[in-house]
Amino acid sequence: AGEIESQMAAARTDALTGVANRRAFNDQLAAYLAEFERTGTPVSLILFDVDHFKKFNDTHGHLAGDKVLQGVAAAMKAAVRESDTVARYGGEEFAVLVPGIDAQATAETVRRAIEACTFQVEGTTLQVTVSGGLAHLMPGNHSATIIQRADEALYRSKKAGRNCSHWHDGEACIPLTASELPAAKLNARPAAAPPVPSASPRAATPSASTPAVETPAAEPVAEAPAPSPEQDDLVSQIKDYLE
Repeated sequence: AGEIESQMAAARTDALTGVANRRAFNDQLAAYLAEFERTGTPVSLILFDVDHFKKFNDTHGHLAGDKVLQGVAAAMKAAVRESDTVARYGGEEFAVLVPGIDAQATAETVRRAIEACTFQVEGTTLQVTVSGGLAHLMPGNHSATIIQRADEALYRSKKAGRNCSHWHDGEACIPLTASELPAAKLNARPAAAPPVPSASPRAATPSASTPAVETPAAEPVAEAPAPSPEQDDLVSQIKDYLE
């Protein structure tokens, strides 16, 4: 019985990295999907891809690449909870299944953990980074749906420069990495500004802190009445005095 269990475990384990393989990942995701449909228990999928891994292999060799993949898998296992499932999804791509509601924090925890790792290969210290894409399981979803949304978020992270994470909320990809937030805000469409009334040429522009005060319309100036004879006589006397 022990030998059979050992063979079954081996059939569900990636031989290179020691984490779950694609078959085990598919089975676990299907189980989470069934549980979600019954009870609504939340679960999320995070896909990670080692950045520029083909170039890494071309530069340092496939043996160095294998050692880095082993180190990345070990760093992921150490960064997540025991209830989370780490799997090698294919090639240099990994998947993490996260039951619960704190998957955003998990995505960034894993990314930063790998960013901080160093790998010793034949006396050379090497480092790699990963890009991440997160998606939550939503009502009406099936396995292909959540994988597609996580993959779209991963692609957005690569387009953003790599070594960052994005979350697909069902409509758009939202950055999770702090350094990506300003760029996202710059890309946001600004709200339409209300129309600004035209100001009088003489009116001063109010400052941002001073509320604008409406200037009442000027009343028409009445014509001055014609001077009386007495007023003319008084004016003549003043002129004579000044001379």
